[in-house]
Amino acid sequence: MYRQFIEMTLFSKAWDALGLNDDDLNLLKHQLLTNPNAGAIMPGCGGVRVIYVYFVVRGQIYLLLAYPKSKQESLSAEQKQNLSRLVKSLRGGIAVSNNDFFEDFNLYDSLKQSLEDAIAFKNGDKSKARVRTFSTASPVNVMPYKPADVAKLRRSLNLSQRNFATAIGVSPRTVEAWEAGKSIPNGVATRMLYLIENDNSLIDRLVIR
Repeated sequence: MYRQFIEMTLFSKAWDALGLNDDDLNLLKHQLLTNPNAGAIMPGCGGVRVIYVYFVVRGQIYLLLAYPKSKQESLSAEQKQNLSRLVKSLRGGIAVSNNDFFEDFNLYDSLKQSLEDAIAFKNGDKSKARVRTFSTASPVNVMPYKPADVAKLRRSLNLSQRNFATAIGVSPRTVEAWEAGKSIPNGVATRMLYLIENDNSLIDRLVIR
């Protein structure tokens, strides 16, 4: 089975404004693949809230909005009803930040705009979002990589942190943080490390020495 992530334009802009990168986004998607009903809080990102709609039958997850917890607002009953109508329309008859970006943030207006964009996307306007598809097939059980494990693997391959990062598809700063124990590889990166560790020949295809 596959799940399709549809990243609304406003979500992508907010994600960038929050200073989050593709590694963080892959971690979020991995969490939602594991548990689509995980909730709106993004762990380990300083209280970032993520609003999304998951349609079980279609296997689609619409990433609508991301914003810092400090910007939380309460919605009136009327606003909730308006947003609920937009979600039903989308369903088709079947639920440290950049201060400049969030300076005039309004939860209702932003979420309403993102839902309207999602409806436009569903009706054929592909400019409103970016789509990525992930498999939900049961993966091989891969144990987490500790800081010493990452460093040991990199050194066994005779790679600098920069070249090792290139092979895995992350930034050198990310590899440095892994080896220093400041963060850990996410699901996607962990599987990449596992593949490389079990087949060193992959490195020759991924890195120009």
